[in-house]
Amino acid sequence: MDSNDFRGGPGAPIGVPAALSKGWIDFLKLCPKSLFQIVDSSIISSFSSFRSFQLGYKTSVFFSEKFEFYDLSMLKLLCPEGYAVCFIHSESVDPDKLRSFGLKHIFVCYLGASEEYMNKCIDEFGSNVFSTPSGLISLLINFLKESSLLAEDLKDTVIPAVANWEVDETYVLSNFNPSLVNRLFSLNFNRKNWLASVSPEALEVSDRNEELYSSLVDLDSLHISLRDESKGTGVSVASNMPSLFIVQPYINANLFNLGRVLNGRFAPISNAYINSFRRGLNTEQSYVDYTFPVQVLDGNAEDSMKGFAFGGGIHAERISALDNIVFLHASFHSNPVLRLPLGGKKFDQFLKYFSPEDYKKTNDFKKLKKHLTRVGRTFHESLNEKIKQYIASRGGQIVAVSDLPIEWMNINDVPLFMYSDVCRLLETSHGSLMSQYVKSVAWTFSIKEDVLSRTLVVCLSPDDVNIYSSFSAVKKLAGEKDEMAGIVFEEARSKEELSQLVKRHKPDILILDTHGVNNPEKLESVLSIGKETLTGEDVVNYGISAPVVILSCCFSAPTYGYINPIAHAFFEGGALTVLSTLLPIDIRKGTSLYFRILRNLSTCSKTRIHPNLLNFFSHVIRTSVFEDYTMPLLDEFDLSEQEIEVYLKVKLKWYLQMSNVFTRKDAFKNIGSYIVDSFPKRYKRRVSNYLRSSPVIFDSYYYTILGRADLVPFEVFDYTPGE
Repeated sequence: MDSNDFRGGPGAPIGVPAALSKGWIDFLKLCPKSLFQIVDSSIISSFSSFRSFQLGYKTSVFFSEKFEFYDLSMLKLLCPEGYAVCFIHSESVDPDKLRSFGLKHIFVCYLGASEEYMNKCIDEFGSNVFSTPSGLISLLINFLKESSLLAEDLKDTVIPAVANWEVDETYVLSNFNPSLVNRLFSLNFNRKNWLASVSPEALEVSDRNEELYSSLVDLDSLHISLRDESKGTGVSVASNMPSLFIVQPYINANLFNLGRVLNGRFAPISNAYINSFRRGLNTEQSYVDYTFPVQVLDGNAEDSMKGFAFGGGIHAERISALDNIVFLHASFHSNPVLRLPLGGKKFDQFLKYFSPEDYKKTNDFKKLKKHLTRVGRTFHESLNEKIKQYIASRGGQIVAVSDLPIEWMNINDVPLFMYSDVCRLLETSHGSLMSQYVKSVAWTFSIKEDVLSRTLVVCLSPDDVNIYSSFSAVKKLAGEKDEMAGIVFEEARSKEELSQLVKRHKPDILILDTHGVNNPEKLESVLSIGKETLTGEDVVNYGISAPVVILSCCFSAPTYGYINPIAHAFFEGGALTVLSTLLPIDIRKGTSLYFRILRNLSTCSKTRIHPNLLNFFSHVIRTSVFEDYTMPLLDEFDLSEQEIEVYLKVKLKWYLQMSNVFTRKDAFKNIGSYIVDSFPKRYKRRVSNYLRSSPVIFDSYYYTILGRADLVPFEVFDYTPGE
């Protein structure tokens, strides 16, 4: 894959990158996930929550049309034992190049290759060439017989199981893609072959939502049963369900405008074609049955049909590739996947208010809350009742795949971020989605106990009085607390200075404190640094990144109109997760949040409180609103020590309610009462008036957790064999 395919923005391809549209992921779905799937898939379930404990098995997928993109150190990391399966979809690939990898054994699958090319490959690799899933199984059996990777006492169990594994080459499951991944994973757990009848060949329109719902519930039931079976076996099993993937494909009007898609690449065509093409390009799927409504044709009927088919076909290809990439991401823990229908205008009419050009920072919190509620209800109206209740009652974490702020989804008047911890993968660039998958496979990163000594906080606007004042206050407070010792605070006024700081300190966590800026011409978000701007291209070229990046600035991930948030660049530079902003934030609010993150890390990095970074970030962001709304009142009111003690007790009670998924929704709805109760009687009326004029808006509306924070565990929470 060309390196530009990994970036979003105007330079990103409209369609699907070639390497993701050649069928190799569809082929991969037919193959067993591992030997454990064939022999006893409950083993995978027992240990899937602990990425540091691999049982000697690890699946790796990497992809490229230019093999030179991968250096030998990366390949040795992906293939430590020197064994690899390569899917080749281009006859331009020279088989000799595969030998340059220096791997011991290479199994090669050529998809759609000519007989002449296949013969050339057979001459090069002998019997290690295959073109069907059953062919891979045959090679696997021969390989296991000779391989030293499998203990001799296991061969009598494993090899017969592999030999009895049957594959249905026709690959007939349900033709309803949103339920397909869940059914595939159910088969994995049940150790059934692909001939198993799990769903009808075709589904009536009225049955589609029921099929999707049942596929989710069935997979969850398998996880629960396998988890229960493992109890008492000496294996420590995480109590939470595996993360739920919620995928919301989105028609970004700026990405899929007519001029950008056509871009002078077609000969003059009729108005009927253009008009119908535009309709096809902007047609949303029905939320009732996932179908595309038929558009009324006008003018030349043939041109109209072709134009509509071509416009809609672009999205069909996108969604197919998206389903495949999500399958790979979900394969880590056989996660259930809820893929929603393609949407566009229904969201735009409310999201437009939040575009950097239209949104004006204001103290009119009533108006802001009204618009946030409208967006949340738009998501709500897109779900049927069973799915709503499934999400609300399921528990566990959520990985959202969308350019839309799914965190704002409203279910029963409660936003999604109150039901679950939510991280998000941006949909815009399929290449970026795929590279994040490869990175998560190849690199296991955890939050260590000494993480604060691996944290770098950089003020990029030291000449801005307000930003520097808040930054200095955090630096001073951290310096006064022994438990926060080791954090490095620096200033940078240029890209070169920032680059040198990152290279010198090599932080695990990088916090950038500055102003966020938006470039409407390139539809990108950038950061202020001194008198310059730091663009995504600068981030990549100067090597500015870290495993965890926190951006304390405005609009670093706009919710509407922009297709190249700067987070893309940090991911390309090596980040696993980026805490970014959806809306403008107050300088004090921003610095207060990252101070809380640092303060809480001093305890949470050493104590088994949060299993992963997603849970930690979510809790800090959810609960920060209490202090945000009460600090101005504490500064204004004259409270005695006893009254401050009452305030702290009420705040702690609310925090405890927020930390429990079963009481969190009530704590969210009743936060106003908690705030009023935290102050003495003589101030209650003033506090109530304050809350009426400035409705409580949680920080979770302002921030978004991008990347796979659910795959970043705290080291103290990691599983140790024999524990």
